[in-house]
Amino acid sequence: MYTKSGARLQSVSNEDMKNNLNCLFVPSPGLGSESLVLLATLLKEQINGTMWMLDYPNDGSNISDNYNFANSSQALIEASEMLDYPILLAHSTGAMFVQSIPALEQLTSGLILIATAPNMSWKNEFNKHMQQNMTPEIEHWANKYAIAPSDDALRKVIIASLQFSFMPNSLAAGMEVFANLPINHKAAEWSDHNFDPVYEAKFIPNKLPCLIICGEFDQIISLKLYSANPKYHRDNILIRLINGAGHYPWFDNSTAVINAVKEFVTKFELH
Repeated sequence: MYTKSGARLQSVSNEDMKNNLNCLFVPSPGLGSESLVLLATLLKEQINGTMWMLDYPNDGSNISDNYNFANSSQALIEASEMLDYPILLAHSTGAMFVQSIPALEQLTSGLILIATAPNMSWKNEFNKHMQQNMTPEIEHWANKYAIAPSDDALRKVIIASLQFSFMPNSLAAGMEVFANLPINHKAAEWSDHNFDPVYEAKFIPNKLPCLIICGEFDQIISLKLYSANPKYHRDNILIRLINGAGHYPWFDNSTAVINAVKEFVTKFELH
C-alpha cells in the first residue's frame, strides 16, 4: 500500500495467525525497512498480528523523484492513518522521528521504541567514544564519503563502523545485512543536517502504552536517558534493558526482545 505522499507499506504476516494487530515498523532514515526485517520475521511467529514495513518516499528501495524529505512527518502520519490504530515499532533515529510527532499519540494504540533517545544529549558522548576507538578503515571511508558522497560510499562507512552497533558475536551477521541494504545517502544526509541538530521529543506518552527497549552494551545510546528521567516514570511506560545486547538488540538477545514485546502487546490482542 502507498500513502498519498508516496510512503510504502509492505506486510509480513503469519497466515496461521488471526492478525488482530497492526504493527508498523519505522526504520532510521537512509536504511530502509529492510534493516528491521529480521525483527519483523522473528515477531510474526509470536504476535497475533500483521507486521507492516514502512519506507518513506525516496528512501530505502522506495525510490520516487522530487520528494522533499521535510514531508516525512506527514508520510508517517498518513501511514498510521491507513491502519487501524497500529502499534508503532521504531528503531534509533526512526524512533526519534516518532517522538517528534505529537499527533501520533491520537493515531496509534501503542509505541515500541528501540535503541533511541528523547533528545540529542547522547551524540557528544558517542562522538567522543568513536574518536577514542577510531580505526584507519573508518577514517579512510569517511574521507572518501566526504569527497564524493554516494549510496555505496555511505554503505562502506557504515560497515566499517558496525563495531559500535553490534556485539562481537553478532558483528558478522550485521555486516551481512548491511552489505545488502538499499542505502540512501540523501535521506541520511537530510536527517543528519536538518533533523538531528534540533531534535527533542515533542511529547511523552501520557496515557498511550509505550515500551522502551535498549541493549545493555549499546555503545551509541544509553537507556539511562529514559530510566534516569522521572518524566518517563509513568504507569503507561514500560522500560526494559536487554541483557548482553548492543544497538540492534534482537541480533544479540532475540529471546529477551521477543519476550518484552510479547509482554507489551498481550494487552492489545483480541481473543
